[in-house]
Amino acid sequence: MGWYDNKKKPVPAPFTPAENIPQILRDFRHVGENGASQDWTEGQRDARKFKEANYAKFAAQLVDLEREYRKGTEDAQNQEKAAEMDIGTAKCVELAEKLLRDIAEKVKVKS
Repeated sequence: MGWYDNKKKPVPAPFTPAENIPQILRDFRHVGENGASQDWTEGQRDARKFKEANYAKFAAQLVDLEREYRKGTEDAQNQEKAAEMDIGTAKCVELAEKLLRDIAEKVKVKS
């Protein structure tokens, strides 16, 4: 499950960049999915206290954190897709832009 330090106390596995999930969101998810006996970090214990003090606010905060995280990941995916435009798509876009410029010039000449 977790890694162990010299005192044989369980600690969470180290953060891996592939996850790219904010620590506070990971703490809130952990508290929502696990019991208090599995809280290892200070952030998890703080999130647990927040949950026990006011569950409605905890749940609302978790929803907001999830929404912002998903919004950020969707934005990043959209940027990656835009950057991955293939050659055929690039040529089509270039042709469409040329045709639109030609049409705009013809409209200006007629006016």
